Amino acid sequence: MTTKRVVRLSGRLGRILGTVVATFALVAGSSLVAQAKVPGLIYLSASTMVDSIVYKSVRVACPVGTRVVGGFFALEGADGAVVLDDFIPSATDLLVGAGEIVEPGTGNGGTEFSWKITATVACASTLANYVLITSTSAFGQGAARAATARCPSETRLVGGGASLSNGWGHVSIDRLNYTTSTANSVNAHAVSDAGPGGFNEPWSVSAYAICASVTSTVDFNTDKSPSVGITKSDAWICPGTVWSLTTVGWLINPAATNSTDRYITRTTIDIFGTQPVGTAHAIATRPDDTPWILRADIVCVTQM
Repeated sequence: MTTKRVVRLSGRLGRILGTVVATFALVAGSSLVAQAKVPGLIYLSASTMVDSIVYKSVRVACPVGTRVVGGFFALEGADGAVVLDDFIPSATDLLVGAGEIVEPGTGNGGTEFSWKITATVACASTLANYVLITSTSAFGQGAARAATARCPSETRLVGGGASLSNGWGHVSIDRLNYTTSTANSVNAHAVSDAGPGGFNEPWSVSAYAICASVTSTVDFNTDKSPSVGITKSDAWICPGTVWSLTTVGWLINPAATNSTDRYITRTTIDIFGTQPVGTAHAIATRPDDTPWILRADIVCVTQM
């Protein structure tokens, strides 16, 4: 395995990237495909209707003859009122589902705003020893649960995902961490509003690892200093033109303080020069004075 340092993007570039998302479909159809170093790599997107339905999902499939190697998502139109429930890869498609947030101690909540989900799947020609590994936590009551899916020893991590069972707007995925240096795994962690007046029904979280015999993968997981704020973005760039970006993970810490919850809202891919950039975006439901961290984990793959 070859490891190269990934460079953080910040300041003006970070702000510019936020304006590029709207043109993603055009970029994915041209320059990203031309620069791909994973055979046949292409990015395809699909969206739900724009409405205020409590739960919705969208599935986007890979072309015949290709396999899912990663993906991205966006919850658009109701930031802070919608929580990611499903980010589930299979060999042939990616499912992204989300629901409106329910206030602790109630059976209601959500938002009157219209919103939608956009799912973007990364597809590639079949890679050697391609396999998808799933791991699910215990199903029961609790404030936090975690699951780890590990790749077989003859493979490396290419992409992954996470999902919730029975969260019902009370549970959020605060961590989807990718590791390729030692554990070669995907860790999914979720938290609920369990406790007095909170969510006390059983639930679970699942982790998904997409694995294959690729030459090398790189992830970056260094935390930056915590700071106060309503919204945060964290961007990283793959280390050279020989790398392809397959997915973006995240860590939100702390996920909740006092009356404030923090949720992942989208992960994106863009091109900076000739190198792919992965960004995670998150939002707090209410302002408070507690510093918090959003960290993006990107997976870059090469077949040199």
